[in-house]
Amino acid sequence: MKRLSIIIVTYNSEKDIFDCLKAVFRHNDLGGGLEVIVVDNASAGFEAMRDEIKGIYGDNVIVVRNASNGGYGQGNNVGIRLSSSDKFLIMNPDVRIVMPMFAKVADTLDNEDIALCGFTSMENENQRNNSFYYTHTTSAFRKVFLRKKLQTDDFQYKRMFLSGACFAMRKDIFEKIGMFDENIFLYGEENDIHFRLKEMFPEKKMVFLKELRYIHPSANERDKNKEYRHSMRSAAYFYKKNQMPMKSLYRNEMNQVIFKALALCIGHPSRIREAIERFREQKKTVKETFKEINGC
Repeated sequence: MKRLSIIIVTYNSEKDIFDCLKAVFRHNDLGGGLEVIVVDNASAGFEAMRDEIKGIYGDNVIVVRNASNGGYGQGNNVGIRLSSSDKFLIMNPDVRIVMPMFAKVADTLDNEDIALCGFTSMENENQRNNSFYYTHTTSAFRKVFLRKKLQTDDFQYKRMFLSGACFAMRKDIFEKIGMFDENIFLYGEENDIHFRLKEMFPEKKMVFLKELRYIHPSANERDKNKEYRHSMRSAAYFYKKNQMPMKSLYRNEMNQVIFKALALCIGHPSRIREAIERFREQKKTVKETFKEINGC
C-alpha cells in the first residue's frame, strides 16, 4: 500500500499541470510510497496532455478521464476511489509544492485522532495567502473586518475551514462522512466537508501544519463576479441541505457589502465615491444572484 495518494483534478489545465507535477516529484520525500493520480474533467486537449504526462512520468502518474465534467468534487471522488493509500492529499493544478512535506503529512494522518490537515498557503515565496476561510455562517463583520486573520497562524476550527487548494485527509473518515457532495459543482466544498466532519466526528481533530508551505497565487482567479455567483450557489445549497434559513444567508451577504464599503471609506477617505460605486455594484450582484438561486 502507498503511504499517501495525491489527487489532482484538471480541466483545461495544460498550462499548470506540468509545473505542478514537476514540483511534486522534485520534493517527493516518500519515494515509491507516493501515488499521484490526475483526473481530467473532459478537457478538450486531454489526449495530448495524457500522452505528454505519460511520456515524462510513465507509470508514476495515473491519468484518468471523466466522461463529462461533473465538477471539482465529483472529479476528486473519482481519484479518491482509485487511490490505494489510506490517506490522500487534494491539490489544485496551479498549486506549487516548495518543500518536502509528504512524509510529514503521512506521519500526521497516521494518528487516528487526526482526520484532516492543511498547510500554509503562499501568494509567492515571500507573501502569505489565505490558508483557511470563514465558514458560510460566520458573521459578516468578522468576514470583513477580521479577514487578515486568514493569513496568520490563528486557525480556529469552530468558525474556519482549511483551504481546499491543498489539504489532506484520512480516507476512512472521508468515506464515512460521504466524500465530496457532488451536488456542489464548484466552490464551498471544503466548508461542507468541514461541517459534516464536525457534526459526525466531533472528537476528531483538524490541524493546521503551519510549517508546511505551498504556493497558490490568488492572481490565478479570473472572473470575480462569476466566482461569487458560483460561491453563492454552493452556499445556498449548503443552507438548504442543512435546513438553515436562506434569509440569514442573504442578510449576511448584504451586510458584507455594507461593511466592505465602510472599510474602504475608513481606510481610504479619498475613495468615498469609489466605495459608493462598489456598494451599488455589489448590492446589485447579491440581489441578482439570490433571485436566480430562489428561482431554481
